[in-house]
Amino acid sequence: AWEHTEWGRMRLLFRNVVTLQPRNVTFWDGFAWHMGYNASLAARNDINQPNEALRIKNQQLYFKAAENIYLEGIQNNPDTYYLYERLAEFYRDKLNDNLKASEYFDKAAQFPNSPTYEKRMAAYDLSYVPGREQDAYDKLMKLYKMGYRERLPELLLRLKYLEDKL
Repeated sequence: AWEHTEWGRMRLLFRNVVTLQPRNVTFWDGFAWHMGYNASLAARNDINQPNEALRIKNQQLYFKAAENIYLEGIQNNPDTYYLYERLAEFYRDKLNDNLKASEYFDKAAQFPNSPTYEKRMAAYDLSYVPGREQDAYDKLMKLYKMGYRERLPELLLRLKYLEDKL
């Protein structure tokens, strides 16, 4: 279905898979990925739809579907950080919503087995949100004070940017 860009068929097949295996985060992630990245791009670039406004609307429908899939996957798998992280990346990369991205990276970071970069990603994304510069600066400075392992180039760049802005 993916190779033939049969998005409706793919959606039905993935819906069956996640219904049968709701505790498998890989299936939720694959489902949301195809809707939010592949199908949305295909809708936006659909040469059979001459109306740009309808192409954008169709792309937005796939974005909304992907968001709902991630949220449903989280509801079915509340004990793992992975789908929180993937939803955060989706908010950042596709919806340009750094505030929601930061919130979901923060949620992912609350899990004891989450990667250490989750807190950094939450702070980085927050640093791009207008009006939240001080909050972002405080989070980044807290990471900086944790030691040299946290003093990565991006962290230093974002701190400098925020210092200049504040």
